[in-house]
Amino acid sequence: MSGFLHGMFFVIMGTRGGFPAIFVAHSTAAFARSILTGTLNEFFAIVPKHLSYCFSLWGFGSVLAPLVCQALMAQDVPWHKFYLGTLVGSALNVAFLSLAFRPTPTEFAREKRHADRALHRSLSLSPTSTIHEGEVVGPSKAKAPNTLRLALSQPLQWVICAFSGIYFASETTSQGFMVSFLREIRHGNPKTVGFVTCGFFAGITLGRLIWGYLTSKLSAYQRRYFIFGCLCIALSMQLINWFVHSVPVNGTALAVIGLLFGPVFPASLGWANDTLPQEVRMVSMALISCSASLGCAILPFIAGIILNKKGTFTLPYINVTLTSIITLYWICLPTKRRTPVQSVGKV
Repeated sequence: MSGFLHGMFFVIMGTRGGFPAIFVAHSTAAFARSILTGTLNEFFAIVPKHLSYCFSLWGFGSVLAPLVCQALMAQDVPWHKFYLGTLVGSALNVAFLSLAFRPTPTEFAREKRHADRALHRSLSLSPTSTIHEGEVVGPSKAKAPNTLRLALSQPLQWVICAFSGIYFASETTSQGFMVSFLREIRHGNPKTVGFVTCGFFAGITLGRLIWGYLTSKLSAYQRRYFIFGCLCIALSMQLINWFVHSVPVNGTALAVIGLLFGPVFPASLGWANDTLPQEVRMVSMALISCSASLGCAILPFIAGIILNKKGTFTLPYINVTLTSIITLYWICLPTKRRTPVQSVGKV
């Protein structure tokens, strides 16, 4: 479903229906991506380095798409044709999802064993219950804990959700408004300045590949201080973009910011996976993704209002502030072992 809905984004964008159509297209794409990422985050978090490799491939796609789009626009190809051409990639995405996540006989057998155990457990807990003819008794008869309420009752869940929202707001504002900043304030070439976004996502791709390699080699404390060092250097790059008036230097600094930002979100998901109880992992990953999307929506929207009213020159002020917040936030995150929830049955 998420693959088909995301394909509708390219169809609507390719029709050039104006602002209302673009708004609907982006809302549809965001809804589809939320379903997909909320599930895949939990799936890849089983092996932490796989989580980082997965996000590095996302970054690679974010490098490739602006390169192709910018090259087409430089050849005076209408922008909407880029979206129609991307329908091929969307179709491949649906095919790959269907192939990778098709149910297998092993999965069916495992689910049957879980259902049988749940059935026997429910019958042993209610020896006086009777089963009427035609009545289906299975896992649904046993009262399952409300995992959403259970996850929301964890204070650390709120902590990491707030961090992911602020981090993605910082990532979005760092690259989302940078092209306008370089064109209007640094007087960059309109036909080439768009490539700085590619540099940012190339940095993210490389940073996450490196993080995937290092994850299994570093302890929890080492990973924590490694990310803190990355954020401190990224903050210095934000200051360079503020005070150095040079398009090449600013573009290079943005690419370095992408390199240093790359490991942050996979590391935060790994932190949540190591710290929060096992019972809420699936819901926890979905809530973190939800908070990240909320941060992308609200804070960059506020930043856009500020830039429109005060001027694009205020972008470095916003970027430095957000990067400083996530740097201090990260180093203050607690570190502890994951423990089972004590009162699952009472939730």
